[in-house]
Amino acid sequence: MPVHQASGSVAREEVQWGQPWASALIQEVHEPILTPDRRWEHIHQHMQRGGWNVGTFLRKLFAIPGPKELSRSQQHAQLVSSFLRGAPNQTVSADEVVELMYISKDSAPKVIRQHPGKSVQKNRPDASKMARSRLAIRKVEGYVNTSSAQISSMDRGFHLTKEQTMWDFIHGFSLAKAILPIKLKAGVLLRILAAATLPPLLSDKLRPSAANPSPYASHLARPVIPGSGGNRRDPLVIIIITLFMLMYARNLHFSVFRKIVGIWLFSNNASASVFSVLSRIGLSSSYTTILKTLRALSQSAQSIVRQKARLRA
Repeated sequence: MPVHQASGSVAREEVQWGQPWASALIQEVHEPILTPDRRWEHIHQHMQRGGWNVGTFLRKLFAIPGPKELSRSQQHAQLVSSFLRGAPNQTVSADEVVELMYISKDSAPKVIRQHPGKSVQKNRPDASKMARSRLAIRKVEGYVNTSSAQISSMDRGFHLTKEQTMWDFIHGFSLAKAILPIKLKAGVLLRILAAATLPPLLSDKLRPSAANPSPYASHLARPVIPGSGGNRRDPLVIIIITLFMLMYARNLHFSVFRKIVGIWLFSNNASASVFSVLSRIGLSSSYTTILKTLRALSQSAQSIVRQKARLRA
């Protein structure tokens, strides 16, 4: 049965790029047709011959074939790669196409009509807002969820395990060191928080460059001179601590920073009620947990002292 006579969307979507009409569709983009309308008419005719619409065409255009599917032609792969990489010969960028999808008025639902000839304009949703909620926000949610799962996992160093409960680990912890795995595994989440928090001037200073490829780590490692006024507020520090609190809300074992804050509170004779409040908002561990951590640190220190004593004996 010819492809264009097959019934159902499943049969139509099984069309492969190797068929003559598909090759003609790719070639059509480069044909010197006089007007854009005429060019679009030819392309649309080729898609109809294959039983495709705009959606199935775009999915086939950008999808990577599976192991059991026919591989793409070299021409197909080069066209897609050139477009997505923004090659110099591309007059339209991929970002521009995505932006047009966001702001297109055709993405808004049809106007509700009370009766023929009269439209109801009240409460009509904004087209760009609707498009963003369908595509952009959904994609960002997926990226943030994946990043959060990776950075909050045990192998990222933010779970204070029994083996890590030593004073050397506590003393060696710093935000400058913590930012490196965060940028590696939760870069999307970090950029979202930075976009919402950093003022434009500081955001420009923290852009990576050839001279400073890790501006976040450099900024956090730089000591603040007392009396300079630079220690009153640091938006980047606020971002990192906020991220720690959010990851604790996701995973109860994400506890390194909370326990360090709790030890600092204990050393400053904070009352148990302070621990209770800060623990509830995810900024510190509870008073009972800190007591257990201090006992573990004490036992670890005793074990190290005994081990060194045996080596000297």
